[in-house]
Amino acid sequence: MRIISKLQAAKGEGGQVTLEAENAEDLWMLYNLIAVDDTMQGTVSRKLKSEDGRAAERRKLTLALAVSDPPVLDIDASILRVKGNNLTQSQFVHKGASQSMDIECNSRVTLAKQDWDAHAWELLNEAADQTRTQDVAAIVMQEGHASVCLLSDHMTIVKASVTHGIPKKRGAAAAGRPKAISKFYGSVLEAVLEHIPLDGNSHIKAVIVASPGFVRDEWLAYAKAEAVRRGHKDLLKSLTSVPPRFISVHTSHGNLGALSEALKDEHTDFCIF
Repeated sequence: MRIISKLQAAKGEGGQVTLEAENAEDLWMLYNLIAVDDTMQGTVSRKLKSEDGRAAERRKLTLALAVSDPPVLDIDASILRVKGNNLTQSQFVHKGASQSMDIECNSRVTLAKQDWDAHAWELLNEAADQTRTQDVAAIVMQEGHASVCLLSDHMTIVKASVTHGIPKKRGAAAAGRPKAISKFYGSVLEAVLEHIPLDGNSHIKAVIVASPGFVRDEWLAYAKAEAVRRGHKDLLKSLTSVPPRFISVHTSHGNLGALSEALKDEHTDFCIF
């Protein structure tokens, strides 16, 4: 979160802060900061009729809203929606009219509170902390499905989901099983290389690989073989480092919910903290 300016904003007092949400986690922090009766100023999109009243066009307006409802966060779309009543004198929107404001990544908004209580003030300063990074990644997988994620203090950001049909071990399609598994593992690896930085400048200190059965270990063996075949030094170093950067963790299932189970594992604790 980038703080643009503070106007008489202090802990225990009223005031306003202009800030820019730079990523999905910033939207989450803003979601927790905004409360009913706060004032939000930012850009809204509104459909307006032309002067002749025949056609309509969508126009962007800068309005201030008295927040009337708790904000709604769509994590998948990375949109925070704030609903309130217009406080700005405008030829296009009546004062007091109900209006919603969609805040996306890189949106600049001004948040005003009558009282920056201890909780809100702590959240604001934490959000503005430039040292706060997503330094742990995770691959949660089971046969045919994997989620590649980045983890922060407050949320899990799913960067990619990989799904492939895998034939059963018995039956007419069983002969195509090895090829399907190899293709699935390859797709997971490409998602990892795209979304998890592994070079020398990377801030990622650990990658949790969680699954039931032997899926995670088979994928790790596949990734190591591919690193050797491709001459991918950063990947190979990450897979063979001591202590390990890739941490293999057994979970009872391979859905995203298994991540909380993996984070409680003693091996994860030891390698991350």
